Amino acid sequence: MHNGVAIELQALPVVEARALLGVALARCSPRRRVALRLELSTPAASLPALLRQRAGAATSATLEQVCQQLAAERAAAPGEPWLVEVHASIAPSARQAADLRAFAELASASQIALVLVSPSAGAGAGLPGFELLRLPPAWLDPRDFAERVRLWLAAASAQRWNASVDALRLLRHGCQEQGQAWTQLTQDSLLISAAARLPLLTSWGVQAALTHATPLHAVSDVPAEWRAPPRCWPSPKLAALLAELRTAEQLSELPPWEQPLAAREEG
Repeated sequence: MHNGVAIELQALPVVEARALLGVALARCSPRRRVALRLELSTPAASLPALLRQRAGAATSATLEQVCQQLAAERAAAPGEPWLVEVHASIAPSARQAADLRAFAELASASQIALVLVSPSAGAGAGLPGFELLRLPPAWLDPRDFAERVRLWLAAASAQRWNASVDALRLLRHGCQEQGQAWTQLTQDSLLISAAARLPLLTSWGVQAALTHATPLHAVSDVPAEWRAPPRCWPSPKLAALLAELRTAEQLSELPPWEQPLAAREEG
């Protein structure tokens, strides 16, 4: 990541891009200082107003004046590259996009990098003047997804937890169909499984997490009804879904010429 670069990092869900940015910044050498971190939570949010507020600039300051102030502060800390992060919950509006382009040009002249983190907008191009990095959804490849989850579980539980194959399939399906972030869904499933004293993360824990409305942060957050697994599992409806997911996964591993015509057309 070079000084003065402007990058648009896209992912769906956008939390994937935020997580990757955090890892990338932690590994930067020399380490970058995040001078400002802004949230564009609505299309009406004003980028200039947010920049002035976070930079402590006068309410009448222009984008150029904000950049000049940041450049002066950066000069007081030589050798430490600076970065401005802008996190957009939805795709920037036309006004926001114009302000981002203008600020990117001014920041580049001051050797300040700008990273825009936004939800994936499909196959379209990113903002003009920004280098576009688009992350594929975590659920696209079954094996890659399973590896992500297993590594996360190992890190989060000091290698005490693993997930059943059906749990991994249902996790991936939930991310794909409901647009849920795999990290939060995995964490919720793990907490539910731990509260129920299960030896590993199971499809029951995942299904319970999928039906829960709010994120879980600790075992104490798990509702009483999910602190013991059902005597009979899976339900007929879920058994049918898991069978479909197994078949679809097996077909995806076949070379294109061996796949049924319908599967090739869907791909």
